[in-house]
Parts: sequence; structure tokens; C-alpha cells
Amino acid sequence: MEHFNRLAQHLIDAADADALPLFAGWRAQACPADDPVGAAMQRIHVLREHRGASHLAAVRLCGLSARAAMVINLGVEQATHYGWQEPHPVAATLIPRWQRAEQLTDELQAPLYATLTDRQRTEFAQLVNALTSPRVAVVGDLESQSPFTRPSTMSGSAIPCRRDHIQHSATT
Repeated sequence: MEHFNRLAQHLIDAADADALPLFAGWRAQACPADDPVGAAMQRIHVLREHRGASHLAAVRLCGLSARAAMVINLGVEQATHYGWQEPHPVAATLIPRWQRAEQLTDELQAPLYATLTDRQRTEFAQLVNALTSPRVAVVGDLESQSPFTRPSTMSGSAIPCRRDHIQHSATT
């Protein structure tokens, strides 16, 4: 847990908060010093907020509403689950805009993960996988069911960033 917290804090400290006020606010909150699991959970949230805010900016830049992006990505039923009122299917012609938004989000995230060495990026990706997996994790000093997920409700929402992006960000 300690190694994850060190790497995550490095990323949080290196992140550019320009135009990301919610991320900046969460970053300013102190992590619990006496609770490594709580601190890790908070750091995952802060990193997820950085990616989410970057993605929303990219979505809007590509001419999509947040609702349309949600429907394209997850479908009408999930958009309703997340609170969108009466979301409608989105025209297939908007899908390339969403794909471009995904690409822009990756481009916005790349400099952040480039602050880690190749080895650190690999380790961080492994730790994120272990911490967000509903299975029993055995990575470094982590050996228990993940405190961040519950098998019955596992979704990508616990992940601070795309796992494949962490490992490949410095090469793009």
C-alpha cells in the first residue's frame, strides 16, 4: 500500500490543474496520515477526478454533451442509472467524435504518466489492477480482497485512469 501511495502522490503532485477546478480542490484535501487504505482510496479518487475532468473537457471540445458521451460509451440504460433524465439513443454519426474525445483524453493524461519511469508505470498499473480487482490481490504488500471494490458491484468507476494508458503513455 505504501508504494502505491508514493506513486499516486507523485502523480497528483505532478498533475496540471489548469481548467480542472474540482481536481484542484480534491488535490488540496489532506490524505489521512494514519490510514494507508483511506489515503489510497482518496488518491484513487483524486486521480480519477483528474482523468474525468480531462475527459469532460475533451468531450466538450469534440462537440458532444456529457449526456451524449455517456450514452455512446455505456448505453441508454446505464446513462439512466447514472442519473440522466430520459437519455435517448445517440446518432451513430457522433461516435467518431466520442472516439476523438477518448484520444484527446489520453493525450491530456500522457504528460502526467510520463513523469513516472517505465518501471514505475508498470508497477503503478499492477497496483491499480490489484487494488481495483474484486479478486484476492497479491502484489507487493497487498494480500487481501481489494478494499476498493465489491465483487457484486464492480465497475470501471473505481479505476483512476485507463489501465492500458498507464503503461503506454510515455510512448504516445
